[in-house]
Amino acid sequence: MDEAVRGLTSPHVVIRSHATCVLGDRRLGATVAWRVLPLLGQAVERDEDGTVRRLAILSLLSWQKDSRRYATVVRGALNDPAREVRETAAYWLREQDTDPPA
Repeated sequence: MDEAVRGLTSPHVVIRSHATCVLGDRRLGATVAWRVLPLLGQAVERDEDGTVRRLAILSLLSWQKDSRRYATVVRGALNDPAREVRETAAYWLREQDTDPPA
C-alpha cells in the first residue's frame, strides 16, 4: 500500500493510474480506509489527468458505503472538463443512491 500511495504523486500518468486502481481494492481492509479514501478524493479533485480522475471515482465506488462521505467530491466532478469523468461521477452517484444535482 505504501508504494501505491507514493505512486499517486508520480509525474507519470501510467503510475498514478495504476496506484489509483490498487488503492481501490477493498481487500486492503477497513483499517486502511482512513488513509486511502482521502487520497482518492484528492485525486478526483486535483489530478491533472482525466483518466486518473475517472479511475479515482471508480476506486472510491469499490469502497462502497465507506466512500459515501466523498459524495460532495464526486458531485463536483459532474463539472469536470472531461466527459468520461462527468459520466463516471454520475454513475457513482446513481450507484451510491446519491442523486446528482438537478
